[in-house]
Amino acid sequence: MSRVTIYDIAQELDISTSTVSRVLNGSALISEATSQRIRETAERLGYQKRRIRRHRDRAVLNIKVVLPRRQAAHLNLFYDLTELISGMKDGLAPSRANLVCEIEDARLDLFSHKKGGDVDGVIFAFTNASQQLCDTLHDREIPYVLLNRVRDHQDFITCDHDTAMLNLMRQVTDKRDEVKPLYINLSAVPDLANERLSGMRKACEELNITFNDRIDVWTVANVNQIHGEIIREKMKEDYNCFICFNDVLAVSILQKAQAIGIRVPQDVCITGFDNSPILQLVNPRIATMSLPVYDIGRHAGKWIQHRVIDRNTELMQEFLNSNYYPGDSI
Repeated sequence: MSRVTIYDIAQELDISTSTVSRVLNGSALISEATSQRIRETAERLGYQKRRIRRHRDRAVLNIKVVLPRRQAAHLNLFYDLTELISGMKDGLAPSRANLVCEIEDARLDLFSHKKGGDVDGVIFAFTNASQQLCDTLHDREIPYVLLNRVRDHQDFITCDHDTAMLNLMRQVTDKRDEVKPLYINLSAVPDLANERLSGMRKACEELNITFNDRIDVWTVANVNQIHGEIIREKMKEDYNCFICFNDVLAVSILQKAQAIGIRVPQDVCITGFDNSPILQLVNPRIATMSLPVYDIGRHAGKWIQHRVIDRNTELMQEFLNSNYYPGDSI
């Protein structure tokens, strides 16, 4: 039995092959009624989309990069996006890609633009994908990857937070004889926050540091909830190390502590995470672990080759090393 083609579907419905092709490739240009007729006919006739392997040196791919809305206005304080893009290009070479940035939103529609259906892959950079959007991408057979997020049975590229937190706490214990840590958590990004908190708990177990992740944690929704008097109260409970979820929280803790006369690191030590550009704005320099943005981008470029160009269906799940950046805060 010969293979069913778009020409067979077009003939069955007495419409143009270009219309059939657009619908089967996910274009939003065709009306929903016509699109539904085409999809139903394709299924009835047993149409199967051909998987065409692209040549690496000739591929020009359309890749959507989804960025988090909550940080959009000041994203470079958190991550250097030029490093991410540079890493992607190096990992993708010799292939090329058109990178189209989108901002995360509850109403995010990756296919609403004129040629929105021509999407070869989607990269969720430092944000998660909603289940509804994942289902849509799955239905359209569009691969996607999560950066700095972990989700079972899906492609992701992330930092090895367990090893990073262990290395960070080793630096703290090497500098201080007595360590009673308070972990400053951020509820706005619960998935990532839970990963780093889990790494903190495992690190303390490894190093025989007393730490209870239900008691020795101060969770805030944003930096506006950090006040000097709360810091003073926490220190009255004998906490002498503030281990912060990220550098932004660490900078806020440092500034509020200094404002009420608390000395860093003499009275309390402070650590961050991500090695963000914001650390250049404060003194003393805060000790931190890096978020390997360039390496994450480079592996994202390799993911494009692996999943989009080669059509490899094997899961790509990468945990990347993080480096310690010393400071004067411990």
